Amino acid sequence: MSHYREFYTSPVIRFIAVMSLLGALLTCLHFDGYVTILALFFGALVYAFAEYVVHRYLPKLVPALYWRHVEHHKHPQELKYLFSPVYHDVLIYSAYIPLVWL
Repeated sequence: MSHYREFYTSPVIRFIAVMSLLGALLTCLHFDGYVTILALFFGALVYAFAEYVVHRYLPKLVPALYWRHVEHHKHPQELKYLFSPVYHDVLIYSAYIPLVWL
């Protein structure tokens, strides 16, 4: 039970949970039929492609970012390795957001 308490009291986990609930609520409030379904499907495809790129090309493209990703896989139960540092996220999202915004 202590693992659950540690996980759910983490500020990062709480933030992601709130953002996920807010996203689900906004999706329901602004549901636009097939457009919304296609957008959700496209988002899942972009996410799957991004995961593939990270695991396949990140070691060659940006080795400094990759070591942190390796630690995430070595220690999947530890919260400090569960998410990337903010400065990594800024680099990743600076490419991801313009792609999705199209």
